[in-house]
Amino acid sequence: MIPAGRQPVGDMTLQAEMLVSAVHSPRMKALNRFRLGDALFRSLTRAAAIAVLVILGSVILALVEGAWPALRTFGLNFLIEQRWNPVTDQFG
Repeated sequence: MIPAGRQPVGDMTLQAEMLVSAVHSPRMKALNRFRLGDALFRSLTRAAAIAVLVILGSVILALVEGAWPALRTFGLNFLIEQRWNPVTDQFG
């Protein structure tokens, strides 16, 4: 039972949807024109993010490659030891 002077909720919803579609129609047309630019920007941003990750990975690989002879010769102990004697090849 609906009180006097009130519309059913379904009727109000339909009226609101019609109002929104009528009011925002020019705005929707304007926004549709920007979809290509948005898609292009999204693609360029994603490509830049992937490029940053690739460059960072390359830098890490270059550092490991450059440090490999020292790691092979002295191991990882030079990171935790406190001895430093270049004459006996003890680097900590």
